[in-house]
Amino acid sequence: MKSIVIIIIFAYVLTTFLSCTSTTTDEICKHHENAGTLRYAESGNLSSLFPLTINNAASQRIVSLIHEGLVTLDPLTLSIKPGIADTWRVDTSEKEYRFFINTHVYFHDDPCFEKEKGRKLTIDDIIYSLTLLCTKSENNQAAESFIDQIEGAKDFYENKAKTIKGIIKENDSTLLIKLTKPNPMFLHFLASSSAVIFPKEAFEKYSKNLTTGVGPFYIKQFAEANKPMILCKNQKYFKTDANGNCLPYLDTIKIYFNLPIHEQLAWIKEGKLDVVMNVDNETFTNFLEQNIQMFEGKNASLKALSGSNFTSVQTQHIVKNTIQNIKINDINQIDFRETKFSTDTISAQK
Repeated sequence: MKSIVIIIIFAYVLTTFLSCTSTTTDEICKHHENAGTLRYAESGNLSSLFPLTINNAASQRIVSLIHEGLVTLDPLTLSIKPGIADTWRVDTSEKEYRFFINTHVYFHDDPCFEKEKGRKLTIDDIIYSLTLLCTKSENNQAAESFIDQIEGAKDFYENKAKTIKGIIKENDSTLLIKLTKPNPMFLHFLASSSAVIFPKEAFEKYSKNLTTGVGPFYIKQFAEANKPMILCKNQKYFKTDANGNCLPYLDTIKIYFNLPIHEQLAWIKEGKLDVVMNVDNETFTNFLEQNIQMFEGKNASLKALSGSNFTSVQTQHIVKNTIQNIKINDINQIDFRETKFSTDTISAQK
């Protein structure tokens, strides 16, 4: 009897730590057959994941995977797409932005909530996050980008007002933001990693160490020693594809840190990585010449994607041939929501 109990406990622990494929009773969509695990690496280390203190590319990429703002940015076109807000409207003065909020958005499950179950996002969460963004604090390095744009934000920042008069809750699903003057780039500011929405409970419990959001993935395991960071699919993510499939498709993302580009190239050649991002042209050319057989013919295992050239330096991304719909550009932005990878699962990888 004792041995049976031990086996049951071991099975539970193994499932808890290795599985990213648990289901939820709140599902309103169907899961795509192309689920799996994607592995990539960062050349540098990870700094803060607190949205208001992001200071390097690796942190920005991970924040974009676990959080979401009112709007998002398409990495390939830099066009604005719906985020938590399904739609928005700008008045004729171009100073009033009215956002119509998706009412089926839930935060990740987390101990900061009652019974550790992520609650539904509200307009008050949006106002709380944007207010914190305009608050003077040593943990806020992003305020300067916003306080001169939103009506009343500078007075609030300088403790001359108790609230920001330009951020207004019109009803439970409509938020109005008033600007001091027209700014055609305002939506791009809202699409930045600094303007993502997180719950008050998480900030009060974890302060700048919070990672609780509404994004397509949540952090299952932080990187330590030679172990990767593991991100798992948010089973309650609110977006679907055109066919009603739950997004994201991927079950899991594994991220390794402090791995130089030459080591990343060795790893993808050995099958230990699925993506190598932002390879400079000289390094890419040398790798291609030495491994041309991996890129050519019907049995090609790798393919190259050119980075969208938003900088003076063009880069290449090397990915497994089985990966589709991956969005990466050369200014550190990614989107894995509709990335399809059908041949791997977290339980099959070490």
